[in-house]
Amino acid sequence: MTTPDYKQALGRKIAAERRRRGLSQPELARMVDRSVAWVSQVERGVRKVDRMSVLEALADALDVPLAELAAEAPVVAAVTEEPPGASGLRLVLSGAYALRAMLDGRRPAAINTLRTKTRKAWELTHAGRYTDLTNLLGNPMLVAAGAYRLVFVFLSARHYDQAEETACTAANALWPRADQGDPHAMSLWGGLTLQRAVIAARINDPDNAYGHLERASQIAGRLGEGHDEYDTEFGPANVRLYETAVAVELGDAGRALRAAAAVDTGGLSAERQARMLIDVARAHAQRRQVREAVAALLQAEAITPEQVRGHALVHQIVSDLLTMHDPPASELRDLAKRITSRT
Repeated sequence: MTTPDYKQALGRKIAAERRRRGLSQPELARMVDRSVAWVSQVERGVRKVDRMSVLEALADALDVPLAELAAEAPVVAAVTEEPPGASGLRLVLSGAYALRAMLDGRRPAAINTLRTKTRKAWELTHAGRYTDLTNLLGNPMLVAAGAYRLVFVFLSARHYDQAEETACTAANALWPRADQGDPHAMSLWGGLTLQRAVIAARINDPDNAYGHLERASQIAGRLGEGHDEYDTEFGPANVRLYETAVAVELGDAGRALRAAAAVDTGGLSAERQARMLIDVARAHAQRRQVREAVAALLQAEAITPEQVRGHALVHQIVSDLLTMHDPPASELRDLAKRITSRT
């Protein structure tokens, strides 16, 4: 079963079971801690349920066996189990705790204490040698920049707890310098805080998602445009770009489109301009606005054709658009051919 097929099958199943129980979409939304727009999009087959915990919540709310819903969502049903205690260990190893020690100005620990702890860590982890470690530890801003890059890795792997732990500990360590106006610290703190907004959106926590955006916006206003410390591109325009991504992740297509319309893309890289347009297309798809979604994708393709044609999210959006418009318009058919020719 293809992704569009299973999304539509699952959506129909959820809608049927909701009606069987006499529930409205707002009632089901409250029961599973999601927005009404999210429920509507899932039932219409334009939004994917990609977490087992969410599928379990839906099964409980609808009073149906989890196996019945999982049968319609094979991608979700394939979960990876961890050994006992692994999640706690991952969080400990994900935090940037050393960064706070490097930035707070306190005296370093005694060498004997460090030697003992290092030897113990070696014995526990059997770690290999890392040639760049010595230089990296000498510059706390590089440690913070490394944490910023690591969060992207965790986000890509959907390890949201690790992503939050890394971003939170690094941002907390940077805050005193950022608050004092150090542009390097402000840029990295801002980038990490925008990442935290995305993480919160991915786990459907709109309060924290929009809260992180607001705090990042305040620092971006102080910093201004024209900064690109450590390739963060952090500034007011970047905050708007992230607001678009966060809003569309939360199913708030209207806010996503309003934020995108307010972005001044002149100072953004081609990659980020195209990514914003992909989010715009996604927002239009959530509203079943096929023509507008295709126009946004074509604009993104004109900016970075390789990125767009090889992007998994674009493939998903195009597949969804094809199911919404029968027969599909020529521009959509041609776009579908171009992206499938690369697979």
